[in-house]
Amino acid sequence: QASYMNVQNSEKNQSCVISGESGAGKTETTKFILQYLCTITSTVSNWVEQQIIECNVILEAFGNAKTTRNDNSSRFGKYIDIRFTPNGKLSGASIETYLLEKVRLIHPSAGERNYHVFYQFLSSATRQERDAFFCGGMQYDDFRLLSQTGTYDRRDGVRDEDNHNEMLDAMITIGFDPEMIQSLMRLVVAVLHAGNMTFTPHVANDHH
Repeated sequence: QASYMNVQNSEKNQSCVISGESGAGKTETTKFILQYLCTITSTVSNWVEQQIIECNVILEAFGNAKTTRNDNSSRFGKYIDIRFTPNGKLSGASIETYLLEKVRLIHPSAGERNYHVFYQFLSSATRQERDAFFCGGMQYDDFRLLSQTGTYDRRDGVRDEDNHNEMLDAMITIGFDPEMIQSLMRLVVAVLHAGNMTFTPHVANDHH
């Protein structure tokens, strides 16, 4: 609380850098700091507080993955700009992301997983969603983007089903309408289907 009072009494913008090697706890530390700021500025509305915290749930689904060292490793960087009112109360936040590990999408390393959202959807999709997105009874090993490593589970005991439901709740809290959520899930499945496409080289015939 003393640290927050120093920020409140200062007229200058201040930054907190959270750094460390993979698995050091950067993601969890960021959550603790956000929760601390939301708690210490307790006059802020619960709605704003929930939005700030639950943004991370969505970011983790689409930007975190299991690596050999960390089951919930952030594969991107982020800059979080916390906004305060003139009297020092938290009023909102904006998040800028950068350097997403794009190569993981098409070629995750051995013993690792692709991004969480793929496993979350396949573990939780309803029959109606599966039929609408043309994936029927397909599972992890039916998609090349997920089956390359042969690794589908997590070691930390976290269930993909639980994370998926938490992500959907977070999207609703942030303000996504049902149509947007379904469009995002359709895009997720489209990426998986695109990964199954193969291309056959064609030698042009010089004779007309």
